[in-house]
Amino acid sequence: MPGPGFFLQAWRKLPNEEGLAFYDRVIDECRSHNIEPLITISHYEMPFALTEKYNGWSSRECIDLFVRYARTLFKRYKGKVKYWLTFNEINAGTMPMGGFLSLGILNEGTTDFTNQVDNPQLRFQGLHHQFVASALAVKAGHEIDPDCKIGCMICHITTYPMTCNPDDILEAQKRNQILNQFCGDVQVRGEYPKFMDRYFKENGLEIKMEPGGFRNYQRRLRGLLYVQLLYVQLCFR
Repeated sequence: MPGPGFFLQAWRKLPNEEGLAFYDRVIDECRSHNIEPLITISHYEMPFALTEKYNGWSSRECIDLFVRYARTLFKRYKGKVKYWLTFNEINAGTMPMGGFLSLGILNEGTTDFTNQVDNPQLRFQGLHHQFVASALAVKAGHEIDPDCKIGCMICHITTYPMTCNPDDILEAQKRNQILNQFCGDVQVRGEYPKFMDRYFKENGLEIKMEPGGFRNYQRRLRGLLYVQLLYVQLCFR
């Protein structure tokens, strides 16, 4: 929705009144035509200043900035907007392409969006920070407006085995778990699914989790966006 200008202003603690007023007009116009707005708070627009200062979501500093930003929106549009999504396609962080696109993590050697140097440890740590920020934003949203509904958006990448070979079937199941089920499980159930323990162990990843995480802030709304199909065959790996 409001984009990097809002997020950056949250970092500076100064609301962008001109931007807020613009979306007042957009929302009012939608409602005048009986269009119920559903607003995504963050849609692939990490301010580059936060990438430079914190290396994006790899730093916990971004959690408080995001929650401050979300509170500004919830207060401003209370009574006008009932439906919210915290992050667009949050599961992009499970894929290398999401390192910079979704998480604003810029690793040394990355030249552009299609040529990113991937660091899975930073990427999954950044995704964890997004989970915490999202949960705290949900809590804040319901405190500010108990009638609002706040959901999560999943980029559902349908995965099929290339053949009926059991190895291909198991590989497709594993990819479905990581790509399509992991983020929804965390945001709806408030905890990491057990298959992620296995995934982290197999890939040498250790996610730092601090007290006061994301439990008990479950969603009442979940968004699914189907965008592509993925066929997998184990021998292609």
